[in-house]
Formats: sequence, structure tokens, C-alpha cells
Amino acid sequence: MHVLVSVCWAGGAFIFFLFVEPSSQGLRQGGGGFIRQMGEKRHHSAFMGMSGTLTVVSAVGLIWGNASGQWL
Repeated sequence: MHVLVSVCWAGGAFIFFLFVEPSSQGLRQGGGGFIRQMGEKRHHSAFMGMSGTLTVVSAVGLIWGNASGQWL
């Protein structure tokens, strides 16, 4: 789960910052509407937040499992 979710999170960030955001800036007036549509209707920010949280929680679970719960 950790690998799958972290790949989704990193891929989403990569695509957004290298392609979507520069393209929306190139649209000038229409770019804000595009980003708003992406955030409100397509829930990109919620996806990124949930996948980032699941990445951290699953990593803590992996560490906890390897430590056998002894570092509390």
C-alpha cells in the first residue's frame, strides 16, 4: 500500500507542477478557472492530501511492524 500510494502522490505532484500549472499560467485569464475546476470539481487537492496522509500513515505502520512496537 505504501508504494502504491506514494507513487500516486509523487506522480500527481510531478504532473501538476511540471505540466498543469505552467500550462494554466500560459492561459492567463482562463488558467484560474482551469485550476479552480480541477480543485473543486475533480478534487485534485483532496486526492493529494489523502494520498500524502496515507503515504505517511503506511510508512509509520511499516516502521512500527519492523520495530515490533518497541519504540513507543
